[in-house]
Amino acid sequence: MDGPNGCSHSVTPPRRTAIRRIPLAHLPRNRAWSCRVDPSHAVGFEMILLPIHIVAGLLAITAGAVALTGSATLTVVSASAAVLAVNTSTQSLQVALPLRTLTYNGSSSLSRTVTTNGATTTTVNRWTSPGITVQSVRNARTSTFTLSNVDLSRTFVQTSGVITARSASGTYTLDAVLPNGTWSITTATQGAVSYDANGVPTQGAWTITLPNNIIGVSVVPGTLTVAIDFGADGSIDRTYVFSTATIVAEAD
Repeated sequence: MDGPNGCSHSVTPPRRTAIRRIPLAHLPRNRAWSCRVDPSHAVGFEMILLPIHIVAGLLAITAGAVALTGSATLTVVSASAAVLAVNTSTQSLQVALPLRTLTYNGSSSLSRTVTTNGATTTTVNRWTSPGITVQSVRNARTSTFTLSNVDLSRTFVQTSGVITARSASGTYTLDAVLPNGTWSITTATQGAVSYDANGVPTQGAWTITLPNNIIGVSVVPGTLTVAIDFGADGSIDRTYVFSTATIVAEAD
């Protein structure tokens, strides 16, 4: 069955710059839909369609249980085997649920670049956003969540089709304004963090900034260290050292 705007379950992305606007009225009710792209044109195009999946998912709720107004735009900036880039935007996208109303505003840019040198292929995924806000209103009580200053990148290196290295870098800030107070967290890598082929961190550091404390996380092969600065006064008050193998085992 065809999806909105003529998008079927197997589509090919445009070969040149194009703007695809999906009228909300054309999105299906009572079911989710997805678009898959010929991987010979662009690897991982499904990631770019995430905003549409979210909107379609909202409409998959039982008919009559949700009212959706506003607009969402997906702009394909570039689509080729080497570079895939899109911009997303929502303007007062309001979801009226039985017990609350959600309003989405914001914009972001997503890109994937693929570089091949002999048997080695390097893929870089990047997501940037100046701000995405979700406001929830229930019983005259308002909560607002804002994701801002987003700049996150992940790099994968494949040799003869096998992932041999990974790395990640970037920063984001999440703020919450709640009926009874406010809260925020900023997470940033200190340079790039390296991972092995299985996704286990091997080298790098992160800083997590909370309203009153700062947490530093660093990793070297085999060891992960957590340093806590209570009061954010520049002095380390607690330090915890873990085996990376233990952390991975607990996560599994």
